Amino acid sequence: MARHVDNARERVLDGFEDLLISNGDAPATLTGVAARVGLTKGGLLYHFPSKAALVAALVERFEERTRDDLASMAEAPEGPAANYLRISDYLSTPLHRTTLAMSQLSNSEPAAAEALTRSRRAELAAITADVGDPVVARLTMLFADGLCFQAITTPDDVSEQAAVIDWFSTHVLAPHTRRPTG
Repeated sequence: MARHVDNARERVLDGFEDLLISNGDAPATLTGVAARVGLTKGGLLYHFPSKAALVAALVERFEERTRDDLASMAEAPEGPAANYLRISDYLSTPLHRTTLAMSQLSNSEPAAAEALTRSRRAELAAITADVGDPVVARLTMLFADGLCFQAITTPDDVSEQAAVIDWFSTHVLAPHTRRPTG
């Protein structure tokens, strides 16, 4: 039974993310989320008694996914900076989806804004430790943000994006890291 409850909670959180991504914060009501995932409002309230509880669970999901991502970055053979670039394509991971949903909440929910800020600071610290230069680390994050935006607006340019990542890795990251980056 516990597994079923966990699956239902995850399905509700997925539906909440979907609504936030596609429609923004205002339409992401408990009624809207329940309809999105095929539950009655009472069924949703069993798992999340309020929108605040749903937001808190999404923040918790985001923080867990951020921790997992930071661990993956640290273990990546190419190093944190090159790994950060490699996964910068739009919505390729659950963390990207949750980040986008959290960004929709950040203006109305201080906990979401604070979690996003903590995540960015932790990512910057990991990349700075890898490349040894805070300016190159920040440039890497901004470059990855641009890649993400390009993937949103021009999703068919995957091969071109790979070539740009390789160039950036070779000419910007490689001189600052001890690992191969291309």
